[in-house]
Amino acid sequence: MYSRKANLRPRRITLERHHIIIIFLSLLLISLAYILTTGITIKYKTFQNFIAVSRTSFPDNKTTSVTTLKLTTHISTESLYHTSVEANTVVQVVLTTDRTPTSDRSFHHTTDTLNIPVTNINSLDDDLLSNLSSKTAEFKENPGYFENFTYFYLNSSRVSDIPSQYSIPGTSVCSGDVDLLVMIMSVKQHSDWRLLIRQTWASPIYDKSWSQKGLVRLVFFFGNEGFADVENLALYNESKLYGDIVVASFKDNYGNLSLKLATALTWASKHCPQAKFVAKVDMDTFVHLKVFLKLVQHVAQNYTDFIIGYQHIFPKPYVVRDGKWAVPHHMYAFSFFPKYVYGHSYVLTSSVVHKMAASFPFVHIVPNEDAFITGIMAVTLNITRLGNTAFAFSLKQYTFCDLVYKRYVSAMYNVKYMKELWDAMLTGNCTETQIT
Repeated sequence: MYSRKANLRPRRITLERHHIIIIFLSLLLISLAYILTTGITIKYKTFQNFIAVSRTSFPDNKTTSVTTLKLTTHISTESLYHTSVEANTVVQVVLTTDRTPTSDRSFHHTTDTLNIPVTNINSLDDDLLSNLSSKTAEFKENPGYFENFTYFYLNSSRVSDIPSQYSIPGTSVCSGDVDLLVMIMSVKQHSDWRLLIRQTWASPIYDKSWSQKGLVRLVFFFGNEGFADVENLALYNESKLYGDIVVASFKDNYGNLSLKLATALTWASKHCPQAKFVAKVDMDTFVHLKVFLKLVQHVAQNYTDFIIGYQHIFPKPYVVRDGKWAVPHHMYAFSFFPKYVYGHSYVLTSSVVHKMAASFPFVHIVPNEDAFITGIMAVTLNITRLGNTAFAFSLKQYTFCDLVYKRYVSAMYNVKYMKELWDAMLTGNCTETQIT
């Protein structure tokens, strides 16, 4: 009689779905228990990427289902623009499971929450600011190049008329304390684009009723000479809804960009004199507001009156005489402009804004806005110019992660990526796909 040999092959273990769920929930509970008992030190990028604004909205009415972790706090929205969060602040981890648009274009969040202590935030912010600030460098003209030209002096009498009449004055924008005023040069036909800006990178500025009460304010600036009644009415209705429109009496075209900026800065000097900094931003420039302001505040510790932006790549920027950027010889006779920063995004301190506003009537307005404001006017008024490569530059190819990881404070972008980019900034999930 032969004995049956034992089957030495291991038995196959089958995990049912409910087994997997039980294991997952057990691991989750263990992780949460560890967090609650030991606290957590959140690494810089994780903390920064997960800070959520109080309201997120998008221009369409589609329901978007997501499952992400975000950090929000009991701190007001305005605190998002301060340099740091105090150590040991208790923040709230929010598990967002659904976002459903409501009638006022805000989103209802279905959430589970957990309070977690956060430590060592100050030093982490300092690391970022030190890195961004290290990109800052003062630039000056070649010795003697413009010093002896009487052109770069104020005239003794008025030679330019700066518009002072406004069909929509926007005088309520700057009530209270203001750290940063963002001025976006817009045109009437871009109403959809303005809405996208309000709903994405500029959304922390507004509350649910579209009021601006924080330390950062924003206006869209226009000239309305030659507008049809229906166009004026459209801007008036937009202003009533959002409260961020300023319309002055001048012809708004590309040749008048320098006049437009002179008018805008004059408006800022008069109606927002308490703003510590004023930023000029183009419509096609995406701004990481919190880091943008932090960088400027950090630079202001070492400089007083200054303009900061991305310095023009040519040491002697040449004057174009033909085409879109043409500058007539009778308006500016030199072959080169003073060194200046690109107009995509730059910042002026309050004192510089006031000096320029008082001086514009006594200089000839020269086409090419960025060269005029940050070059000619800076030389005329002896204003410090700072270059920083963290600001937007049109020849650079930016990616989603460039802004999510705060490699830059502003960047050029293609409007078709706008919502996707903002969602990446809120969730912290990004790719190196180009946004330009």
